[in-house]
Amino acid sequence: QGGNDSGGTSASAQKDTVVVDGSSTVFRISQAAQLGFTKANGSDVKVLVGRKGTGGGFGRYLEGEVDIVDASRAAKPEDHPPVGHDAAA
Repeated sequence: QGGNDSGGTSASAQKDTVVVDGSSTVFRISQAAQLGFTKANGSDVKVLVGRKGTGGGFGRYLEGEVDIVDASRAAKPEDHPPVGHDAAA
């Protein structure tokens, strides 16, 4: 139980997995949501929660590695994909 801080799972590789990463400040909230989701829904969908920092979470999102970014600050210009880039693709 708890979070997975390894960040080794690709968000797009497994449709039955939701990957959350970002701020260590928000980590405990996401970890509690992870546990509540698993308790309410069983283990059909695995939720992985990391804490690589807000910038790290945005970076992983831009690489298509995470589904949800925990952010403890507003996104900076460098946290956004370049024009014409589709991070969800």
